Amino acid sequence: MSFRHHFLAALSAIGFLGQSLAQTPPVPDAGRLLETLQPPPPPPVAPHAPIVVPAAAAPGEAADAGPAFVVRQFHIEGAHAFPESELAAILSDLVGREVTLGSVRQGVERITRHYQEAGYFVARAYLPPQTIANGEVRITVLEGRLGAVNLADVPGDPDGQLKARMAATLAAQGLTPQQPITRDPLERGVLLLEDLVGAEVKASLRPGASLGSGDLNLETRGRAPVSGNLGLDNYGSRYTGAWRANGGINFAQPFLAGDSLGLRLIHGEGLDFLLAAYQAPVGYDGLKLGLNASWMRYELCCGAPPIGSKGEASTVAATASYPLVLRQNHSLSLTGSLEHKALKDDTRAGNVSDKTLDLGSFGVNATISVGNLVQRGDATLVRGRLDLSGNGAALAQDAASARSNGDYTKLRYGYSLRFNATATDILQLRITGQWAEKNLDSSEKMSLGGIDGVRAYPTGEASGDEGWLARLEWAKLLPLEALPGQLGATAFIDSGRIRLNRRPWGALAGSRQEYGLSGAGLGLTWMAPGGFTAAAVLATPIGGNPGRVNGLDSDGRRQHERFWLLLNHPL
Repeated sequence: MSFRHHFLAALSAIGFLGQSLAQTPPVPDAGRLLETLQPPPPPPVAPHAPIVVPAAAAPGEAADAGPAFVVRQFHIEGAHAFPESELAAILSDLVGREVTLGSVRQGVERITRHYQEAGYFVARAYLPPQTIANGEVRITVLEGRLGAVNLADVPGDPDGQLKARMAATLAAQGLTPQQPITRDPLERGVLLLEDLVGAEVKASLRPGASLGSGDLNLETRGRAPVSGNLGLDNYGSRYTGAWRANGGINFAQPFLAGDSLGLRLIHGEGLDFLLAAYQAPVGYDGLKLGLNASWMRYELCCGAPPIGSKGEASTVAATASYPLVLRQNHSLSLTGSLEHKALKDDTRAGNVSDKTLDLGSFGVNATISVGNLVQRGDATLVRGRLDLSGNGAALAQDAASARSNGDYTKLRYGYSLRFNATATDILQLRITGQWAEKNLDSSEKMSLGGIDGVRAYPTGEASGDEGWLARLEWAKLLPLEALPGQLGATAFIDSGRIRLNRRPWGALAGSRQEYGLSGAGLGLTWMAPGGFTAAAVLATPIGGNPGRVNGLDSDGRRQHERFWLLLNHPL
């Protein structure tokens, strides 16, 4: 992929991905802070590079010249995937008729199409040189079988463990010598290798040593053993410090072939967050299991009430993912997780909340690519249990109000679209939302504002149990040759709607529980040749904010424009 395509992908993702730690809500507690640290769903990615299959020279065939003759019977040789009777039936309309070799050859092409439609994309049926006697015609089928499977050495794999796992992964898909060459297992095998090594795998089929065979050649540049980044942004909440420094480091194959370990740290005036995530392949068919743990501490600043509020949160989770369908232009995957959260909030007067959550999730996501259009959809069902018993007063207050304690269910969903209009223009749409069965804990809510939401409003604006968010963005690469690297511009419009409480109580039952926010803006992104990125966004509201208190947004301010800045440097 060229630098320009890398830049366009990054440019279209800047507003959509933001940072995984992009939001904090108004006067936040540990739960709301934790909710805002969740990354948005990934954008749809461009289709993978196709497998190179050069046009093979046709074997010697019978010439078209010759008198017409009547076909009495077809004899089909070399067919193993289909019964001879099934293939002969494709040509039944030619039997008993006066034909020429040219018209028979056109009929034989139907057998080739029959194979290719069934996934045997290199198969070929042809008429070998022959003397036709008594109307009996011979047809030869080359179904296409694997010859050699050649795996190039992988950079950063001195002991060959990753290469051995790659070979075992291919074998698990039936990609071994003398096996038929079919599209589904070949594409799945190559894409599993890309996921395993974390980099593009170049695959090509070349004519093999024997007639009808093809050698599979694979090579990849692999991943850097260690990579990372350092960054600075103003994506945080005013009450924990808008300006934040963050960094991450990733280790490829720290323990096993194909595994990965990542660490991420973020620091603001009143916020520290640390995340460690490990993932490893299990078996050879794409299953991955992972473990992650996080720790966060916060202390409110800047006049946020109540003065002296602070707290912490920790999580531990086990994750799993498996690709049910994996093709160049479409995929379908399953995900699952089990997670434990512990959250605590204190003021100068003492502890005000001490709670835990145990939850499990099951999700499905699908991607489909047609031409210049890539679409992605996902849905995740979450079932959990909130335990507020660590603080009796908080438990009693909840019982008399939101009644969020106990079991709960929610559904997260999303849809995204990416259209490459030209070589320099990308149109992208992202829709996300959430449905809840009951009132949720603050850590399980969603919010509309911030760099990952309606960018005209502060981080954490409009936090509620249910809602939806839509973001439409156009990104364009600017032809500015005097500037090193690449410069791109974006124009966007964001809109969303929130339902504050799934089941209002008391006086809230008669108050307004649903409202919407909208905004629009422009952005500039510069990516230097070395990978340094600077992204600036300016957004303004469209319409008002019905959720304002005393005319102020959730950060205690009333601004007609919001400015966001991101600086990031790879290591």
